[in-house]
Amino acid sequence: MSDLQQETTIDYYQEFGFKRKESTDQLRQDIERVRRQWRQLAVLSGNKGAEASEKLSLLADAALVFQDDASREAYDQTLLPQ
Repeated sequence: MSDLQQETTIDYYQEFGFKRKESTDQLRQDIERVRRQWRQLAVLSGNKGAEASEKLSLLADAALVFQDDASREAYDQTLLPQ
C-alpha cells in the first residue's frame, strides 16, 4: 500500500467534525480554525502537547487532501465502502 493510500484511510471529516456538505473553500477555513486551536495546545508539555502535535500533523495532511476539488473528490472516493 502506498503512503497516499495509508494517509487517506483517516476520515478527516469524522476526526475533526467537518461537514461533508461544506464547500472545499469552507473546509480549508475550518482546517485553519482547528489548526489554530491545536497550535495553542501544542506548546503544552506532557500528553496534551504530544496529542496536539499529532493533531497538527493530521491537519497538515487534511489540508493537502482538501487543497482543491479534485483532490477532495479523489479522497472522498477512498472513503466509500468497497
